[in-house]
Amino acid sequence: MNTAPIAWVACRFLQDAALLNLWGMSTFIASLVPAPLRMGLWARLRGLRKILLVMAGVAVVASLPVQASVIVGGWDHAMSLQVVADMLRATSAGRAWPIQLAALLVLLLARLLPAPYPVHATALASGVMLGCLALTGHAVMHDGLIGRVHQFNDVVHVLAAGAWLGALPVVVLLLSDISSPWSAAAVRQALSRFSAAGHVAVLCVIVSGACNVWLVLGRLPSDGQDRYQAMLMVKIGLTAAMVLAAVINRYILVPAARRSALAARYLHWLTLSEIVLAFGIVGLVAALGIDAPG
Repeated sequence: MNTAPIAWVACRFLQDAALLNLWGMSTFIASLVPAPLRMGLWARLRGLRKILLVMAGVAVVASLPVQASVIVGGWDHAMSLQVVADMLRATSAGRAWPIQLAALLVLLLARLLPAPYPVHATALASGVMLGCLALTGHAVMHDGLIGRVHQFNDVVHVLAAGAWLGALPVVVLLLSDISSPWSAAAVRQALSRFSAAGHVAVLCVIVSGACNVWLVLGRLPSDGQDRYQAMLMVKIGLTAAMVLAAVINRYILVPAARRSALAARYLHWLTLSEIVLAFGIVGLVAALGIDAPG
């Protein structure tokens, strides 16, 4: 049994999950959280950030040899210098790999910078690495103008998705502080800003996702017997569930939480459910990325 495709899916999952979260949390903290709360939140996320950095590092370093093993049909030549050199020269994934390695180095060194620069460096490096993902997979299935549009659309999609999904762990921390007398005003300001920006991010995810379906399939997925279309329909369903949860949070639970402790608990748990759904979506994206449409 050739286990290389399974390893490739695992690499994509680790890389996507890590980078989406690093980009989302660092961008949220840098741009939407009031200054008095920023570095405190960043410090509280230290453990999660270390896990995400390990995930990203392992996935990025392993991604090219693993993809080479998929192309050659086994692990025998995965570490062959000739195969890796051919990948670097002749494939979009290979051309993106050195950029990702350089951005990974920035991520690793960012922790040595004085505050608040680690937050900004993390946002920059993880954003570049997410953008590089648009140079691989189905985004390069077209040439010319359509190919450029597809890649630009994928960049918008992953950055918008990360701005939404990756910010959710920060939202959970903020919700736990909303009753604190010394930080309640700043917490509410951060959540209000996230609510406004979240509308834009969710709209970008929906529009760019619909464009991506059209660019890849040319139609709505409708054939449940086709593995790619079946997984895509599940992904769309999970995304719709996330959007519904976000709408309930914003328009029902947030106003009610100001008057009811029970509503505040529901808001907390529904936000956690969004995170669980997000990981399910990322897993499907990892599998879809190596599957042939149709």
